[in-house]
Amino acid sequence: MKNKVLHILILIAFAFFSSGSLWAQTGFKLPKGKKSGAIKFELVNNLVVVPVEINNVKLSFLLDTGVTSTLLFGASRDTLELRNTSTVMLRGLGKGEAVEALKSDRNQVKIGRATDLDHSLYVIFDEELNFSQRMGVPIHGILGYDFFKNFVVSISYSSKTIRYSTPGNFKERRKKGYTTYPMHLEKGRPFINNVVINDGEESLMLVDIGSSDSIWIFDDVNVISENEHNYFVDFLGLGISGSIYGKRSRVSEVSIGEFSFHDVNIAIPEPQALVNATMMEGRKGSLGSQLMKRFNVIFDYPKSEISFKKNTHYDDPFYYNMSGLTLEHDGISLIRTAVGGSRGIAGNVQDSGAEVTGFTPTANYKITLAPAIVVAEVRENSTAALADVRVGDKLVLINGKFAHEYKLYEITSMFSSREGKLISLKIERNGERFKKKFYLKKLF
Repeated sequence: MKNKVLHILILIAFAFFSSGSLWAQTGFKLPKGKKSGAIKFELVNNLVVVPVEINNVKLSFLLDTGVTSTLLFGASRDTLELRNTSTVMLRGLGKGEAVEALKSDRNQVKIGRATDLDHSLYVIFDEELNFSQRMGVPIHGILGYDFFKNFVVSISYSSKTIRYSTPGNFKERRKKGYTTYPMHLEKGRPFINNVVINDGEESLMLVDIGSSDSIWIFDDVNVISENEHNYFVDFLGLGISGSIYGKRSRVSEVSIGEFSFHDVNIAIPEPQALVNATMMEGRKGSLGSQLMKRFNVIFDYPKSEISFKKNTHYDDPFYYNMSGLTLEHDGISLIRTAVGGSRGIAGNVQDSGAEVTGFTPTANYKITLAPAIVVAEVRENSTAALADVRVGDKLVLINGKFAHEYKLYEITSMFSSREGKLISLKIERNGERFKKKFYLKKLF
């Protein structure tokens, strides 16, 4: 899928202040007699969304190699019957302060066939960290190292399937056609040391499938040009400690061992956003899912190995949001759809009165509710900003189609499609309707 307007999260490298060992030999296990399992996942804005059960409540989580402990967002203690709770303070990416959370122990967590009967998680109630709004699908939390540590995990981005096996039962023949490299685990997060940007030296990078970008780098030397601008400043994502901003640019080549990519989008977070992050010595950045989705990947934490195999996404171009808009779900729209009548209507009608054709007063209506899509961020000097699209504007129509008929990632794909594409919006602002038009334009 093409790069998104949302760039949601997403590189969370949390520094947790808690007791307990990351390396305890506990965690997810398969039922007696079972050696492996498989689950289907949804790929949203390049991110892997998996079904998870916590204390028998079905939820949706991001699968993220960049986090060490399980996070839960916006859930109430009563709804999930969270156990053995205590208050802790968490810090992560972003230049804000630490946030208060609950640490809950002895929870039952299930993903596919794998179950952990004594799972610790951190519950964050900060309403600002609402990833469901930005992704357009329910996101209740993030699962990382706790799932990967006991299994060999194969992620097929092409078939949207995850397979996991106990180490002693993984069949090495399943690596046929894959190229395997050493992987170093530091505090439960995987790093590789064979990434080369342009003609530079090999760099140590975190493999972070919880990042929706291609690559984050922490040093813009020999990348950013000021005399002839080859970058723009943008919203990069949400972190535990606040919003993350930085520069977006492009490099001519990125290599991972024997694999090479050209004209690759990169992001360079502002230094203030990294103050709270725990950095491994020598780390130069992160590999995100816009790049990783071009492979089927096998993570073998027990053997400290990672294996890559090209898939159908390998040669896809690297896209980025050319509109300058970040959208989110905010509030509810009342949708009236005509049922019956001699002519019916040509489309759906929102509660504030969209234009319709073929309306008959005798029609009956089906009333439904849909999330309202609003503008959350507008990049300065972007084509949307120059067209006077503003933060808080509610989208009514997008290229002649009602906004609620799109999924957020479909709008993202549209905004990241091709230079010169015309985007026609009808927006609602302070109870009034306006038409806005702009063309998608490359900035580097």
